[in-house]
Formats: sequence, C-alpha cells, structure tokens
Amino acid sequence: MGEETSSFDLLPGVHNLELFAKHYLARTELGVQGFPSAFSLTHVLGTAMVLLFVAIGAFAFNRAVAGGGRDAIVPPATFNLRNLFEMFTDAIVSVATGVMGEKNARRFLPLIGTFAVFIFFSNILALIPGFIPPTSTIKTNLALALVVFVMTHVYGIKDNGIAYFKHFLGPIIWLAPLMLIIEVISHIPGRCR
Repeated sequence: MGEETSSFDLLPGVHNLELFAKHYLARTELGVQGFPSAFSLTHVLGTAMVLLFVAIGAFAFNRAVAGGGRDAIVPPATFNLRNLFEMFTDAIVSVATGVMGEKNARRFLPLIGTFAVFIFFSNILALIPGFIPPTSTIKTNLALALVVFVMTHVYGIKDNGIAYFKHFLGPIIWLAPLMLIIEVISHIPGRCR
C-alpha cells in the first residue's frame, strides 16, 4: 500500500524522478524485503518545501538585522516573516529555559530550535489542502529520533567523559547487572519514538 496522493504528484517530472530514485533507493536487499513499503518521494519533497520556507525566513531575518542600527533592534510595525521567526524563537527559548535553565537553554537552542521549527512548519504544511507533512512517515521520524539519540549521548560523553556510562550501572554496584539491562532498554525505545 503506497503513500497518499498529494499535490506533489501533479508536478511535472515527479513521476520520472521517483522512478529514477526507486532504482537506487528501493528496498531490494536481502533481509529488508521482509518489511515491504511503498517507495515515494512525497516526504522528501515535503521536507524540501519546509526547508525552503525556513531558509527564506532565515534570509529575511538576516537581511533585516544585518544592516544594524534601529532596524536591527526594533521589529517592524506590521506582522511579517521576521516577526514570526522572532516570536517562535522567543517561545522556544522561554520553554527551554523553564525546563533546563538559562545556560542549557542557550546551549541546546540550535538542536531544539531546529527540531521545533522543522516539526512546526511540517505540521503547518499539513493544513494546506493537498499537501502531506514530511513527519507523516516513519522514515522522517526515525531520522529525527536517531539524531536526538546520538546527540544526547555525544553531549553526555562530552560533559562527563567516560564516566557518563556510570549512570547506566545504577546507584549500588551489586545492582549493576540488572540496572545495565534496564537502562540500555529504557534509553533505546525512549529516544527512538
């Protein structure tokens, strides 16, 4: 069963692009054939559309602020793309500050902000009739979850060194064999949802 039909299917050349990509990206290897799925580039085109919109917003914000002076500090009186991105960033920072404190909120803003902007605008894309959000497929969600999983452990090792893995062993050494199994299992599904 394939993905839903979307407005991307009406674009000229999309069918030929899918046939070309299917030759290289379809799941035909031994072992993966047991998990059949339809091949479609709908979520890739949706991701490209979201990234294009976010890039346009970033360039608009940078152009308005780069000049310096009064225009860089005082937002315009009318609502525009710059105001949208400033409000969104302020909301992300305020929520993150409430959860993890000022220092960590600023530190993790690029990672958290990127995910928040991507997920938000993907969901906004779903409100436009005929479009499917990139987050409607497990492929995109798995990629986002793997990035969070890897970055969580990278930051943990960076901050604590090899002692980071000590928290997998639990508070008492004689509980270590049991706690190790519980911690490893709880980290994998919790990060890959």
